Amino acid sequence: MFVFFTAPPTFAKALPPSVQALVGSRLSLDCAAIGNPTPTITWLKDGRVIPRANYQGGILSLPAVTTRSAGLYACHASNSEGNVSSVTEVKIKGEPGLICSAAHCIGRYLYRFSIF
Repeated sequence: MFVFFTAPPTFAKALPPSVQALVGSRLSLDCAAIGNPTPTITWLKDGRVIPRANYQGGILSLPAVTTRSAGLYACHASNSEGNVSSVTEVKIKGEPGLICSAAHCIGRYLYRFSIF
């Protein structure tokens, strides 16, 4: 005799409340859900579905963030037994047009850094 159990999705790894990244850096958001049947993961940004080509499973990768990457990102897990969402606010730091090297930054502000 076989007994099959079904279960709605639950997060094994949920998103943090907020994430910060620097302009131009790579950002990966990772969430993992369990359930039976296996949950399907869908990513959303500001309430709009992100095309599946931009993520694999529970990992959403943004290769080079810009100020337009900021917003609310949701990982939505669903199966025939239910659904659950985890949301994070992505904050992007850095001035657009600000170019920094180890010696100085060029843009709206000029800073000199000393490396000892």
